[in-house]
Formats: sequence, structure tokens, C-alpha cells
Amino acid sequence: MQKSPRVRCFVTQDKTLLRNFLRRSPVESAYLLGDLQEPFFSNCRWLVATYDEHIRAIVLIYEGLSTPCILSLGAPDLIREILSELRDQMPRDAFAKIPHSHEAAFAECCELYDHDAMWCMGLDANLWTPPPPVTTDESVEIRVLTPDDSLEAIHQVYLDYPGNFFEPSQLSSGLYFGGFVQGVLSCVVGTHVYAPNEQVGVLGNIVAARKHRAKGLARAVCGAVVEELQRRGCSTIALHVSDRNHGAIACYRSLGFAFHSTLWDVPYRNFGG
Repeated sequence: MQKSPRVRCFVTQDKTLLRNFLRRSPVESAYLLGDLQEPFFSNCRWLVATYDEHIRAIVLIYEGLSTPCILSLGAPDLIREILSELRDQMPRDAFAKIPHSHEAAFAECCELYDHDAMWCMGLDANLWTPPPPVTTDESVEIRVLTPDDSLEAIHQVYLDYPGNFFEPSQLSSGLYFGGFVQGVLSCVVGTHVYAPNEQVGVLGNIVAARKHRAKGLARAVCGAVVEELQRRGCSTIALHVSDRNHGAIACYRSLGFAFHSTLWDVPYRNFGG
């Protein structure tokens, strides 16, 4: 089918044009909105499709990591147009977070494998409920983690979270919190996105040591991070969670997070790379 002359596909760095589109669905766009802020923006390529000069679809390629990341948003038919017309802009290998409705368009130009279905959830301010005390007789302290904290202790907690994206430099943001039980670090909650200029935060790298699960510790530490993001002016607070992680979903719901959409979190290989 021939493309409408009212559709254009191109690469842009126009933040105003991008922001006007992304702000329509800030929870689903949280990662992309975060990438409008430096130092991330300089590592981005924004492939867009417009209809009558208004963006209707985006494919974002973030190249600030050793393996590029791909995010997509918008009308599936226009995602297909972007991938067809701007195929030479796509990386050979990447990790992709794409809506289920975009899978068919991506499958025409690349291989998607080892699919992991993720829920995109966003905090509903009307449902926000500060967590109750942790249900344990042991002493519990929740506080900000800093570069002075033991990296060995942090990495020990993350042994229960294979595939995490924690890097020590992330502690400098002040948005990693730890839950200490009897003085021992037993839970870590951080952020994948913190973009105060865009008023966006995305919780991530959330893990509690196995022996301290189901006691409300992760919920309490998540609550502390949410409150800090709110204090810093973030009006959009989101997270992504595996659709199979029923315990985590229940935890986030109890804080006031609501389901918005489903994504594929999937490795990507370009057929034409």
C-alpha cells in the first residue's frame, strides 16, 4: 500500500516537537522523556513519523551503552514506515523495549528472540498510599545509599537479581535507597530514569534479599524512593515489571501504581546489519 503524502519519516533533534508528542502519554513515554535530558540526549537518535507535521510515532535509539537500546511509541503502521524508510539508521544488535502492537512491524526487518513480557505501570497520585511499617521484630533502617556505602554489600543483594543494570556511579544521584535489617543491607531500590527537567522518574533495580521478602521491606523502600521523587518535583513516576512477577505487581499496586500497557523486553538483531 502506498504511503500517504501527508506522512513524513525523518531523524530529528527537535526537543519541542518530541516533547509535545511524548507528553500525551507520560507513563508509557517515561523512558523517552528522560532521554530528552542531558547527558542522555546527546546519545540519542530520534526517528519519527509525522502526519500533517505532527509526530505520530517514534523509534528511539539510545547509544550511551555498550549495546544500543531501542524504544518505540505510537501508531503501529507508522512504526512500520519508520523501519522501512530509515532502516539504514537502525543498529545491527540492540536491546529493545517495544509495545506488543509493534512486534509485527519490527519482525519485518529484524529478529526478535527470547521475549520477556513486561508491564508498564504508573503511579496514580489519587491511589498513592505510604507503606505501613515492615512486619519484623528486627530493627529496620531505610536511608539513601551514597558512594560511601559498601559496594560489596550492594552487589551481594543484587546476587538475587540477575541481569540488573546497577553501576556504582548511579549512587551519586541520591536516588538509591537501602533497607537495612539489623544493620545489614537487605534491600535496594533505585531509579532507571531521573529527569527532573522533565518531571519524570522511573523506579528500577528493585531487589530484596530472599530471606527478607514478603515482610514489606521492598514496599517500604520503594515508598521512600517515591516520596523522594515527589519531593524533587517528579509528577510522572513509572516502572516496568515482568508480567510473571506477581508478588512485585501486588507490591506496586499496594503503593498506588496502576497498569498502563504491556511491552516486549527483547534482544534485537537487524536482518540488514
